[in-house]
Amino acid sequence: MSGFDVPDHVRPIRDRVLAFMTERVEPAEPALHEDGPEAAAVLVDLQARAKAEGLWALGHPTELGGGGMPFADYVYVNEVQGRSEYGQLAL
Repeated sequence: MSGFDVPDHVRPIRDRVLAFMTERVEPAEPALHEDGPEAAAVLVDLQARAKAEGLWALGHPTELGGGGMPFADYVYVNEVQGRSEYGQLAL
């Protein structure tokens, strides 16, 4: 494993986040760009789906409602969240 390979124990959650970004967040970008009540509703829906799928706030402490993922692991997840300017807001 080189220094930039995704560790085996991180790959499953990273793949789930990548799928969420590709299937949910990126298709919602046009509506999110519009701003206003419709965009707010779309974002709330994305956040609810992320929570339901266990993808919410993965890098935050569990005491704060997050996933408690160590920073060194979360960087690989954050990479795919950064595919969209809404990734951090949705997840």
